[in-house]
Amino acid sequence: VALINVPMWSELFCENSDALCARIEEFEHSLDKIKTAVRTHDFDALCEILSAARENKLSYLAELE
Repeated sequence: VALINVPMWSELFCENSDALCARIEEFEHSLDKIKTAVRTHDFDALCEILSAARENKLSYLAELE
């Protein structure tokens, strides 16, 4: 990140602020679910979250082939 073209990326972020903020909020929600599961030692929830993430990654990689 430190070697990016700062003005260009700042402009892109501003031009796409609605979509970017929506994705950031989705990411925050996902992190909150993980944090809650970790904090409460909810093994089953963590397995579910990590399994879903694994499946999403495998699906994404399959689409690239």
